[in-house]
Amino acid sequence: DVADAVAAGANGIEHGSFRDTIPDDLFLRMRSQNISYDPTLVVAEALSAMASGSLEPLERPLVQQVVPYALLQSTKQFLQSTEGRKMAGALKERDIKLEQGGRNLLRAYQLGVQLVTGTDSGNPLVFHGPAIHRELQLWVSAGVPAPIALQAATYNSASILRHHDRKGLVKPGYDANLLILDGNPLKDIKGTENISQIILHGERIRRA
Repeated sequence: DVADAVAAGANGIEHGSFRDTIPDDLFLRMRSQNISYDPTLVVAEALSAMASGSLEPLERPLVQQVVPYALLQSTKQFLQSTEGRKMAGALKERDIKLEQGGRNLLRAYQLGVQLVTGTDSGNPLVFHGPAIHRELQLWVSAGVPAPIALQAATYNSASILRHHDRKGLVKPGYDANLLILDGNPLKDIKGTENISQIILHGERIRRA
């Protein structure tokens, strides 16, 4: 299906493959055709957790801080329900491998494919907000340098959406959307979760 999408001239490949190795020649065609690659590793991790019955993604500090309590509880109840266990059984048969997704991402980076960051949030255990921070951590664990991962999540993602003239950079004339951190994510990517201040369109947002 990735090959079909490239042959059809798609702008980007979402998810890639969590089961198969994507051939080098296909990544080289993506590079030459300026097709972006978005591996969504965090959803592979979440689906693997569901398949094994793990609730660990619900217990992460940033998830506990920002995801509404009612959503956390309803997610837990669903995963422990008959329907949730049925979904877990189906996921086991799909044989989703986070490690394979990481290897494909690393090869795409090594071959110069434009990388962008997405999460497929809305799936069970994948929450808007915390998921992007976890995605960055998984990229670095896969071997992608932190600066490359951060660029993919900012300027590259703005570029693929044709907003690169006003989003994705800290620069005069751009939207003042800033995450101020305690720490340096270039040294430790987990530092993106140490949020000190949020500025949206130039206005400070109270986290509460």
